[in-house]
Amino acid sequence: MTTSIRFDASTDGLACMSSVFDPELNYTWAGWFRLAANNGTAYQTIAIVYCGGSAWDALYVDASRNLSVDVNGTMASTGDVLTIGTWYHLALRRTATNALEVYLDGTLTHTVTTSASGRNAPSSMYLGLEEFGTWVNGNFAFWRLWEASITTTELATEKDATSAQRTTNLYADWNLQANASDQSGNGRGWTEQGTVAYTEAGPSIGSGG
Repeated sequence: MTTSIRFDASTDGLACMSSVFDPELNYTWAGWFRLAANNGTAYQTIAIVYCGGSAWDALYVDASRNLSVDVNGTMASTGDVLTIGTWYHLALRRTATNALEVYLDGTLTHTVTTSASGRNAPSSMYLGLEEFGTWVNGNFAFWRLWEASITTTELATEKDATSAQRTTNLYADWNLQANASDQSGNGRGWTEQGTVAYTEAGPSIGSGG
């Protein structure tokens, strides 16, 4: 049985303020997420990376539980309503400076064409909250990031694996089973924010170690 990290307050989450990947270049950021409760706000941050000013890539849930994406303030719903208590595998995949794809359980559900070109250097990244106070009440498990657009076949393999199967271009592998450390060996662990717990059940997966 797997476990997960749980956030249930506006101060809970994971933060990284150094050696942040460059979201202007191709990348894939994927992992399991469970909405535990709807906090009722219009912007419930799942994952976000900042490049300073008004430049970021973000995945969030709106007040109606619509899975949504935001690039530099251009926001769009994917049209997928997340059910409270259900685990989903989510992914952001940048394939070009003007193409950021959103995947839900391995299926492409939306593409944003807002350009990411000309951004400042990346400054911070978060899971579950962000520096302007938006947050989500939910569970996270088995998040990974590659500094490349991995293939959809590879994404499907990663979805069912408890450790990274593709190691080429792997930025970090956070299984979030007992702590927020990086299992890739690259030393890119998160800094815990607020009060988090690793005791609640995770998704039903189990291949790949």
